[in-house]
Amino acid sequence: MSKDKRVIVAAIMVLAAVAVVFAIVTNGTKSNESNRAKEASSTVKKTTKSSSEKTASAAKSATTSSKQAHDKASSSSSKASSSSSSSASASSASSVADKFDVAATLKGVDGAPAVLSTNVGATSAQVVLADNANQDFDAYTGAYAKSAVAILKAAAKTGKMTDIYVARQVKLEDGTEFAVAGYWTGDQLKNAGTLADNTSMKDLLLNASRYYIGGSVWGTFSQQQKNDYTNHQQGGQIGDNQDFTKWVTSGTTKQ
Repeated sequence: MSKDKRVIVAAIMVLAAVAVVFAIVTNGTKSNESNRAKEASSTVKKTTKSSSEKTASAAKSATTSSKQAHDKASSSSSKASSSSSSSASASSASSVADKFDVAATLKGVDGAPAVLSTNVGATSAQVVLADNANQDFDAYTGAYAKSAVAILKAAAKTGKMTDIYVARQVKLEDGTEFAVAGYWTGDQLKNAGTLADNTSMKDLLLNASRYYIGGSVWGTFSQQQKNDYTNHQQGGQIGDNQDFTKWVTSGTTKQ
């Protein structure tokens, strides 16, 4: 009986050992499977992340390319618009110049001086008439007045001119100057269109927006003539105009 017990105990120990070995093998297998699962999951995540990053990079590249294309198109459009605007402005100025031909306008004016220079824009014109040493003072100033009236009327007919400058130059021993100059804009330009062809210089200038009488002319005036201009070599219907002042100043050249 004692021998049988030992056999039974030995058998139980063997079975227990087998169970332990089986458990170890099973846990090892599960552990390996778990590790493989984790590795597979990690691989999937890395692959997914890499794919997402590539997708994001591709999207960013596409967005950048689209923006560059848009910017390039906008730049081209802007340049085209600017070019179109410049062309339109030049075309407008050319169209006005065609309608406002100063030389042609003065052909019908008796005793009109030669045109020294013209600067015609889309809405403005600056005209300088030449000196004529053969004319006496009254003829000189009278020719300026008749020529200015003709120019102002021609400007009014264009329907687009808003600023007209007319000067007449005189040669001096130490250079040249604008002997007389006038500027017309606004109501003064509008009213100039109704002036008589033989309007005097006094009536012309006193109704100008701004006027200037050079020292060479002012010095020949009698006191009464100076009084006609309220003793001002510069005046007009508006208080000041810096563009006109600069233009008059640039018309004086010293030797």
